[in-house]
Amino acid sequence: LTGVMNIYGKTANDAYNIVDKLSAGETVGSVSIQQSADILKQFGAQAVRANVPIEESIALIQTLTKSLGVEGVGRGLRNILFDISSTETWDKKRWKAIKMAGVDFKFVTNNANKLTDRLRELKKLTSVKGAMELFFKRTGTVAANTLFQNFDKGESNFISFLDKIQKLNDAQEKAAKNNATMDKKLKDLKNTIILMAIKIGDVMLPILTDFVNYMMPIIASTTAWIKENKSLVKIIFWGTVSLLALG
Repeated sequence: LTGVMNIYGKTANDAYNIVDKLSAGETVGSVSIQQSADILKQFGAQAVRANVPIEESIALIQTLTKSLGVEGVGRGLRNILFDISSTETWDKKRWKAIKMAGVDFKFVTNNANKLTDRLRELKKLTSVKGAMELFFKRTGTVAANTLFQNFDKGESNFISFLDKIQKLNDAQEKAAKNNATMDKKLKDLKNTIILMAIKIGDVMLPILTDFVNYMMPIIASTTAWIKENKSLVKIIFWGTVSLLALG
């Protein structure tokens, strides 16, 4: 996880957020958090250079591993993202493939555009025989073909994975925010009750003190009178009981 955070320029404070995103990918796909983190380390640097958010990177992992398994996916994605990030390394065969399929290369290589839209434009290569092999060469053809075959069709496609990951991650963040808000409200309520008790105490204490000071002499004198008139007190007590018994 530390390697992933370093690649994306995240700090320890972002760790939970990164884990939430990886967890969302594991929930909607089949690759575990640890496996996704390991694969991300293989192509994450290129993903950052291509301006690909971590959610899209995770969706790419889940899409390709569904068909290809875990091995080699990181290298394949690194090659794909490298190939579409700049025209500087393109040879004549790549330019030929682009022209054959009518791909807008300026749009595809513009990192300011969303990866989803760039890939959709590049997917035009699949409509012309031989174009994919000319553009991606052997190192990236298998991964690219698998990605485009599962781009927006079928139950487990890239667009579907990305949408589910984003929605689940949003729900997780909202739940965490709500929990934090509830904790704060409970803490505020507790503090309010404590403050209220203090204020009530400040008001009531003088009154109770005055009341006790007033009653103490009365209680003391009454106690002394009872001790001096025990016989009379007994007569009064039993007389009262008798009257109560008579109704």
